[in-house]
Amino acid sequence: MRILIITSYVIGIILIVYIILCVFIGLVVNTIAKNIKQKEHAINVLTAQKYDLLVALGNYMEENDVHLPDEFKDALNINGYDELKTINTIQRLNIKTVLFNIVSTMFYIAESNGLGNNQRYITLHHSILEIDEQHRKNITIYNSQVLAYNYWIQFFIFKPIAYIFRLKKKETMF
Repeated sequence: MRILIITSYVIGIILIVYIILCVFIGLVVNTIAKNIKQKEHAINVLTAQKYDLLVALGNYMEENDVHLPDEFKDALNINGYDELKTINTIQRLNIKTVLFNIVSTMFYIAESNGLGNNQRYITLHHSILEIDEQHRKNITIYNSQVLAYNYWIQFFIFKPIAYIFRLKKKETMF
């Protein structure tokens, strides 16, 4: 009889510890998920700002009779911030690649046509480079948070709870 009571206490203590761990891990996962959403929003905003700066640079180049190839105008056909919210990682990577290629070529065309010393060009150039730096920092933080989130939802203690709440692994960005 005494062994049964001791066993009941031990099982009760183990269950209480398990519940406390699950609550703690759940709070951690919830905080990480909120941070991921904030970083994803920031990355989308930075991508939209870069797009706006590229459009401004293109307009400035056109004002100075420096014509861009037509494929650039087609490649910059992102319909704004709302579309950026619904794209997946592969589409975001494609947009990032296109924007990177366009930036490099636009800088080259502008500088080879004598706009490199103009103050407005310099301001746009530095703004685009600053956005790129912020973009890289946000992606680094986003990826570290996604790795932490994926770790915790796969953690053996929390895995059944993650399954019940249908928590899915998130994708990292490149």
